[in-house]
Amino acid sequence: MFLYMLIFMAYYSSRWLPRNQRLKLCQLVNAVFTAIVLVPQLYVMGRTESSRYCRQPLLNNLTAFIALSFIALGFSVVFTLIDPVPQSLWAFYYVFGLLSFGQGLCTAILTLTATACVSK
Repeated sequence: MFLYMLIFMAYYSSRWLPRNQRLKLCQLVNAVFTAIVLVPQLYVMGRTESSRYCRQPLLNNLTAFIALSFIALGFSVVFTLIDPVPQSLWAFYYVFGLLSFGQGLCTAILTLTATACVSK
């Protein structure tokens, strides 16, 4: 739900600005989003120990979260730049929210059941 909230915040914060200044906000939001969300995930994925740490599919879960992060980045760009957002795009956004919730639930379950991964 973290990604869902980021898109929501990007959309409503862009509505405070005039239309001709939204591109600057979009660039700022994308830079901050990439720095906060994607860089740590890509760092963990690039480590050599990440794939051999334990038997839980935590690396597969991280891959799914990275894919959802890229989709959220696209949603934040589109929602920031388009003024009357079409209803079909809102529908896809709500479906993305359900996917984000499911992925967060899977992350919580996999993390709680990964007791064998505590010690190396």
